[in-house]
Amino acid sequence: MKPNKHLTGLFDRLIEDQTMHPTHISLYFSLFQYWNINRFQNPISITREEMMLISKIGSRATYHKCMRELNDKGYIKYDPTFNPFKGSSVQLFNFSEIEPPKNKKQTQKILNQKEEDKLDPLLSSAISIPNKILSST
Repeated sequence: MKPNKHLTGLFDRLIEDQTMHPTHISLYFSLFQYWNINRFQNPISITREEMMLISKIGSRATYHKCMRELNDKGYIKYDPTFNPFKGSSVQLFNFSEIEPPKNKKQTQKILNQKEEDKLDPLLSSAISIPNKILSST
């Protein structure tokens, strides 16, 4: 497994998926670190307390929601255990082997549009100020 290719595939997927938020990404990278430490062997065994601590998630409800959504969206395969003495099982998928988004141009267009959206409010407010001044005189 090549971590750089995996991360590139992951980011391509995250760009397309508007439902993933910073808490999902933080939790995923915490899981990825455990996977890395275990030399990318699946599955890995985790505990909720460790994952919440590492990913900086303070709420159990948020943690469980993010784990469920990562599982449902196909980022991981989560097999929870309800035994407090045994860790839950998580399988991470190798995104370097999974086909990237079919339309790279669409991904680039989304990125470019986000950059334009950041600039437009600045330009429109700079233009509207003189118009307000001119119309009031």
